[in-house]
Amino acid sequence: MTVTREPRGGWAGRHGRIDRTLLGEALPGREAWCLVCGPPAMVGSTRASLLALGVHEGRVLVERYE
Repeated sequence: MTVTREPRGGWAGRHGRIDRTLLGEALPGREAWCLVCGPPAMVGSTRASLLALGVHEGRVLVERYE
């Protein structure tokens, strides 16, 4: 798990935006189903990263908030 803002309350996990490194560490395999939901820029970059990591396009489902 990761938080995007400065961590508070003794948070020891990751912080920052979702990136290819984080996705590569969290992805259980290229055959995983990936559901991505959020602002258009985040959805687009996350989808592109998943495809670059070898996830098949048909396994990346997206929903964008406009």
